[in-house]
Amino acid sequence: MCSSVVKTITAQKCNRSAAHFTVVSAEIAPEEICERLGIKADSVVLKDTPNLSGNLQRHPFNMVIFRSQLSDAVDMDKHVEDILTRILPVRRRIMNLPKNCAPCFHFNYKMTQQGGWRLSPSIVLRLAKLGVECLFSLDLGDATTVTKRRETLKRTILKKKNGRHGE
Repeated sequence: MCSSVVKTITAQKCNRSAAHFTVVSAEIAPEEICERLGIKADSVVLKDTPNLSGNLQRHPFNMVIFRSQLSDAVDMDKHVEDILTRILPVRRRIMNLPKNCAPCFHFNYKMTQQGGWRLSPSIVLRLAKLGVECLFSLDLGDATTVTKRRETLKRTILKKKNGRHGE
């Protein structure tokens, strides 16, 4: 019966998560930031280079980026753990960066169905040791998907109000 039914969800229908740690500076070059930290970045952005993905035509800052190396289908905790394993050993160096450097942990979550992310208490404690700002980004998908979700929810609520659960 129900126990033998296997439901397959395509990759496009699954929620996706990613995380990265950045250090941004208007004055210090990415190479110098990496040298001060003693670790190699996964990618860098140079100030005044063309910005193809943002509203500004040119990048206003230098940036070094340390990304999770895991699939976007894993839990947020795993992404954070992956990055913390690399950057916690240089925590003191991060804390000693000049004031014109802004370190930040970014959490990105793309929702295509109900859900959200969670961070375990141990991950939150490890993030607190790092002592940097955290930025949470939630992408609800395209407007069509969000509108369809709202309409489905409205129909479900109306059916329950009218006592028509099985339709």
